[in-house]
Amino acid sequence: MHKRLLFLISVVYILAALPSGVLAESTAEVDARTTALYDSVMSPYCPAVTLSACTSPNAKALRDEIRSWVEGGKSDSEIQHLLVDQFGRNVLGVPTSSGFGLVGWLAPAVVVILGMILLIAVLRKMQRETQAAVEKAPQVDPEMQKRIDAELEKRLV
Repeated sequence: MHKRLLFLISVVYILAALPSGVLAESTAEVDARTTALYDSVMSPYCPAVTLSACTSPNAKALRDEIRSWVEGGKSDSEIQHLLVDQFGRNVLGVPTSSGFGLVGWLAPAVVVILGMILLIAVLRKMQRETQAAVEKAPQVDPEMQKRIDAELEKRLV
């Protein structure tokens, strides 16, 4: 009887522990997803600030609403569509991939390429100027060069 009771208590304990482990895992997943969404969405209440950084009470309410959507099983894209419907395309914080928004994607690459071209041009010009200065430098008289070499040899040996 004692062994049966011990076995029954063990089974109940194990079964009680299982849901808490599953719940903790799903909570960690929900936390990760909501944090990623907060970081990728611009706050409609604080200009030029992500939802995660906005301190507005309205932003807190929106974060809570997003969390409830995630817990309700909505996908990230569904949540983004809901936010766009509610606040407009700017809430996503990324330019569109067509029209004027395409400039937002291409401009950084163009600026980097132009900067590299400018850097190469400046370095080549500096190299040419240095070479020209070396060529214009006065030559040392052969007699003087012999004296310098002899003096260096005396001091270094």
